[in-house]
Amino acid sequence: MTKLRSLRKNLYMPIDWIQAFILVLAAPFFIFPASRRIWILLIIPFLWISRWLVKREILEVTILNWPIFILTGQVLIFCLKATEISLSLSKVANFLYGVLIYYTLTALLKTGEKIRWGITAFLGGGFFIAIFGLLGIVWINEPFLDKMMLKIIKYLPHVNWMLPGAEKGINQNALAGTILLVLPMGIVLLTAYKRIYIKDNPEAVRIPNFLLLVITSITMLLILLISQTILAWLAFLLSIWLFVMNRKWKLGAVLAFAILWTTLSFVKYDESRNWAQALKTEAIQEKFNLRLVFWQTGIDAIQKHPWLGVGMNRIRLLPQFGYENAHVHNHFLNLAAELGLPALVAYLALLINTGYMCYIIIKKAMFPWMRVAAQGLAAGQLAHVLFGLGDSIPLGGKTGLLFWFSLALITALFNENQKNQIDEALHKTSTILTR
Repeated sequence: MTKLRSLRKNLYMPIDWIQAFILVLAAPFFIFPASRRIWILLIIPFLWISRWLVKREILEVTILNWPIFILTGQVLIFCLKATEISLSLSKVANFLYGVLIYYTLTALLKTGEKIRWGITAFLGGGFFIAIFGLLGIVWINEPFLDKMMLKIIKYLPHVNWMLPGAEKGINQNALAGTILLVLPMGIVLLTAYKRIYIKDNPEAVRIPNFLLLVITSITMLLILLISQTILAWLAFLLSIWLFVMNRKWKLGAVLAFAILWTTLSFVKYDESRNWAQALKTEAIQEKFNLRLVFWQTGIDAIQKHPWLGVGMNRIRLLPQFGYENAHVHNHFLNLAAELGLPALVAYLALLINTGYMCYIIIKKAMFPWMRVAAQGLAAGQLAHVLFGLGDSIPLGGKTGLLFWFSLALITALFNENQKNQIDEALHKTSTILTR
């Protein structure tokens, strides 16, 4: 018994790092699962049991626990009732892996320094996915945009990565939606660099130097532009307008846009009229009409299967939808159609609680770097949500792992802020009592 207690004591701190190392080794099996390797899912109870034996707790207690538990419950119920799991295995495995990443990172990022390293890894992951995705895109012609400026894509190198589920190539809209989670963080950090990084500030953030931050952010911004995804552009601009610009800059941006639009209308009336007509018909109206069909399919599926949905990755199997269409181009409708209304309620609760945590950090954090980091993460989550209204990265998508990474950083910042406030209150109380 004494030896067992000694072993538990020795493993108390390293257990989370050991589990993180195991998750890294298991990543290829979760991200690219196969029916013959379904045993890899046994890692999940193994990690839970080992953590309980050492720490007497299975998972970290966070503000997002109940929404995540309900989502996970809906996924597991689907797995139990599914007659053929192979079609959904990829989405199920990636969802579970995302949840594991969330809890593992939340357990590891317990100090300000570790959180800052986590932010560095988050930016690096977004940068890597942006470059990797750019090389693997199979471009869909956008007539309206092709007339404007983006013929540069013809000169870009192409690599067919032959990823399972994306054998034909990477979808440019999905890449843009993924970049949206990370890019706002880089932009926010750049705008705050002088205020937080350069000044001799004892709590200044020591993560990547200015040059690397510029390269990372500008590269992702250019790839977002090249993606030709108008909805992603609008979501990014609105999130930056809300979270980066102060009141004067917000008003100035609105006035500058209005002046530019009016000037183009008067100076080159014919050209601007043609441009506006092309924008309306080719870039907005046609896409909107197509999405109405997708949305109606999702609504019909929800009405027929309101509680459990049709199953993960199975909306594409509906006869009126077609296999090539992977989702209903709205992440709320898609989630409810695949996993039922309880899952949608849980997802909304998860987003609301995430927004609450960001609000508390931005308003009450003791250190400037925490407020800046929360602004960047909140801007990314908002852009991702706005993008998901007309397109979607379904729950369980491979690039959706960055979504869970973002949630883990927000939760870690919130927990660190709560701990700092408690320490500050205890310090003040101690000071008063010792007088």
